[in-house]
Amino acid sequence: AMVLNCAGAWSSEIAKMAGIGVEKEGPLSFALPVEPRLRYVYVFHCPDGPGLQTPMLIDPSGVYVRREGLGGMYVCGASPPQGEPEPDPNQTVADEEFFKNHIWPALARRVPAFECLKVGLLSFLY
Repeated sequence: AMVLNCAGAWSSEIAKMAGIGVEKEGPLSFALPVEPRLRYVYVFHCPDGPGLQTPMLIDPSGVYVRREGLGGMYVCGASPPQGEPEPDPNQTVADEEFFKNHIWPALARRVPAFECLKVGLLSFLY
């Protein structure tokens, strides 16, 4: 009598296969409002950056950064700015220009040590 849909970003596609959101009337007539959204997560190395006691920092622009372990590594990212198109969720390479033009300037403004950093790019789908 019950089903638990654990398909994450593709839950709406699985729901359609089960007939949810396909019919025009009835309790299952509404589509499941879930869709994949690509978000880039960047990992960078900055040995002179803030220490281990550094809390997660979220800039008013939406850029975030947090320390990752003992080796001077940091994790950062941001959603696309409002009004800009969403990235293609089938994309498999992180957008280096998004980092250079949107994330890095906000990081360097907040933490001057981040003006000189080495970047390794990772891409995750949320």
